[in-house]
Amino acid sequence: MRESKEEKSDWPATLLLLVGIPIAFTYGGVWVGLFVLVVGVVALGWNKRHDGPFPTNKDE
Repeated sequence: MRESKEEKSDWPATLLLLVGIPIAFTYGGVWVGLFVLVVGVVALGWNKRHDGPFPTNKDE
């Protein structure tokens, strides 16, 4: 029997690091670049927010 395990792709993180952040820093400046960096990192980890040592709103 196969386990139902989704394989996650690294493409969103790669695109954020190689395309999104340099464009934001180049055209938007330091503050826009930092904003895109913070929002991007939060968005990449949003699905894992219930895992870890301090889970939030975990339904048991």
